[in-house]
Amino acid sequence: GVQEWYNNAIFLWVNIGFPQSDVVNEFLEGGRKVTWYGGSRMHDESKQILNLRRVGQSAAAAAAITTTAAVNTDATQTQNSTTTDNADGDHDSSNTDVSSNTTATDGDGIVLWCRQYHKKTKSFGPYTCLGRLAYESHVPGSKPLKFVWTLLDYDRLVHHSDVKVQDTFQAIQRLANNIE
Repeated sequence: GVQEWYNNAIFLWVNIGFPQSDVVNEFLEGGRKVTWYGGSRMHDESKQILNLRRVGQSAAAAAAITTTAAVNTDATQTQNSTTTDNADGDHDSSNTDVSSNTTATDGDGIVLWCRQYHKKTKSFGPYTCLGRLAYESHVPGSKPLKFVWTLLDYDRLVHHSDVKVQDTFQAIQRLANNIE
């Protein structure tokens, strides 16, 4: 499902592993991307679909700018790996804040929430937040509309300091990809 909030914030609700589902949501590229299908009444020109595309494309553009800025900053810092002394004799090693080089504002974005179907209990578990999404692509005219989203917080989930977060993400990926 889709839930729109203020400031262009949108939650996507995804069920994983439900045996009676007409569509199968999958994680692609090792979990960096995820599929999502719009509801039966959604089409290319639905307000929700247009908003999803607009906000998701904005997030993708912001992520591309941030990634490019981070690579450029890293390259510049590597080339200029010396610090300079300012007038007070203190070392000055200014860093560029790449987070300010985005077009999205606070509160903007699409957030993915997944829940797993448990075969043993024949019920769904609670929803788990898997972070922010950016638009990758969709199949125009498909019924239901098929989207592919990039999981912007993939690295945070994989390398999270709490092993339970890592394990939950891996379990959702395995279930979505039919790996028991």
